[in-house]
Amino acid sequence: MKKINICTLFKDSVMWYGSFIGQVHRFFHQISQQQQTNWKLGKICCLVSPSKDNTYEEVVAYQEDFDMVVLYDDQESIVQSTLDVKRLGHMARLGNLVLNVGKEDSDYLLWIESDLIIKDRNLISGLCEGFNINHNAGIIAPMAMLDRILYDIWAFRDLDGYNWQWKHPFCRDYLKYDRYVPMLSVGTTTLIKSYLIDMGVGFGEREHFLELCKRVRSLEHNIFVDKKLQIFHPSKGGLVKGRWI
Repeated sequence: MKKINICTLFKDSVMWYGSFIGQVHRFFHQISQQQQTNWKLGKICCLVSPSKDNTYEEVVAYQEDFDMVVLYDDQESIVQSTLDVKRLGHMARLGNLVLNVGKEDSDYLLWIESDLIIKDRNLISGLCEGFNINHNAGIIAPMAMLDRILYDIWAFRDLDGYNWQWKHPFCRDYLKYDRYVPMLSVGTTTLIKSYLIDMGVGFGEREHFLELCKRVRSLEHNIFVDKKLQIFHPSKGGLVKGRWI
């Protein structure tokens, strides 16, 4: 059984134009519902940014139910355009802090955004299966969806460097593969081999996931998207200040 530590960043649970952007209870409920068929849960490493509500207290309360490390960011979160350079740099620094804590005593790290919706109770098991099939893989990622369209078209890029598109078939070679699509880069949610963090893999301050994936590939590990697995970004509320909520 492979041990997986989970890494995430928690944002405010306050209302943004009528929609919640941080769902603490949903996150932990979804993790507890995952079927541990070929893996076991290690610790959950959380970093909580300053909030206008009780997000930090809600996260800490789950230490009674999970083996957890809770870190606190003393800088105000930057909520601007998703691709704003300052935001990317800030998020990269926080993400790398969590990754370096999470890598300890684990085989894999699951990086997952705290507000995502997991509909498949075998999501993590399915990602683990990808490493058994693709022995040279450094990262396996699910499809990151927003309803029926692809969410993270900025980070999902094929081997030629072209961005994936919103709608099916997403990229020109998508239908060529039965399940695992080789990628230049992915985003949103990834399962990554923990020892790669010790080898210098981490988020980049200018291009975030793109730089992380570039470092994985520079170590001669491949990256795949599993077409059969999906994770969903909340869509209620639409686009607010350049950010889907």
